Amino acid sequence: MLEEYSESNPFESRAGELPKKVRGKIRQKQSGLDNETKHGTFREIIPNDYLPMAYFDDQAVLHREFLHPGGRAASLRLIEFLPASLSSDTLLEIGCGLGKTAELVLENLDCQYMGVDGSAEMLERARNRVLPLYNSRATFIQHNLSGGILPVANESIAAVFAESVIVLLDPVKIFNECFRILKPGGILICNERLWGLNTSEEDRKKANEACVDLLGIVAAPLKPGDAKDWESAILSTGLVMIRKELITANRGEERHRRKSFLSMLGSPSAAVTLIKDRIIAARFKQTWLKMENWFFVAQKPG
Repeated sequence: MLEEYSESNPFESRAGELPKKVRGKIRQKQSGLDNETKHGTFREIIPNDYLPMAYFDDQAVLHREFLHPGGRAASLRLIEFLPASLSSDTLLEIGCGLGKTAELVLENLDCQYMGVDGSAEMLERARNRVLPLYNSRATFIQHNLSGGILPVANESIAAVFAESVIVLLDPVKIFNECFRILKPGGILICNERLWGLNTSEEDRKKANEACVDLLGIVAAPLKPGDAKDWESAILSTGLVMIRKELITANRGEERHRRKSFLSMLGSPSAAVTLIKDRIIAARFKQTWLKMENWFFVAQKPG
C-alpha cells in the first residue's frame, strides 16, 4: 500500500462554524466592498487556504454518496474513460468523499488507487468502505486542497479524476498540478457543474454570494466560468483535450433518506446544513436549471 500522507488544516472548524479570526477577516473584506465587487469569487471572500471542512463533514454524516452531476451513472461513465490496462499504475481521485467512486474503480479496474480529501469524516467512512476489501490496492490521504497543491510526486500518476470538486478550488492551479503529477500519456478526467452560457454575470454572482453566506462554498467559479473557459484553462497547462461531453442529468445525488433522517437526530449541525441546502436549492432553482454538467478528458503529451 502507498505511504499515507496527512496534513492538518489550521483553519478547520469541527464545530460547524468558521474560526473567529477567519470570520473577522471576511467581515472586514465584505464591509469595504461596493455592491458590484461584493459578489466576488470564493477566493475574494474567503482566504485561499480555507475551505470549510465542517460542511463536508456534515455531508458525510448525512450519507451523501453521490453529490456530483449524474450520480452513479456518471461515475461509471467516468470509469470508461480511464485506461483499461493499469496493473501497478496509480489513479488519484481529488476529493474522494465517502469512497463510493473508489469502490467502483477498484471493482472494475486492476490498479492502485489514491484518494485525497480534506474532510476527516469523509475519509473515515471511505476507509471503512474500501479498505476491508482493497487494503493492498488503496490508500486515503487527508490533505487541505484549498492551496491548489496535490501531495504527489512529479510524473507519478497514470490518471487523475475529480467529480464536482475542482469547481470549489482554484481550477487553474489544480490543472497545472495535474500536469505536474501525471506521467507522460497520463489522463485527467473531471465531471463538473458549470455556468451555462445563458446565465447572466449578475445571477452567477448572486448565487455564489448566497452559497458562501449559507454554506461557505461557491456554486461554481466565475473564472473560468463556462465550458469553453474550462477547456481553455485545461489547454493552457499543456494538456491535450481528448473529449468534452455534456451530461444530460442535471441532478446526480443519491440519498439514503432513512439514514439521513436518523443521522440528523444525532447531529444538529448536519440537520442545519441540510436545511441550508434546501434553502439554496429553492431560492436559486431557475439559476441551477441554467447550469450545465460537463465531462472533460485531457491527456499529457508523451
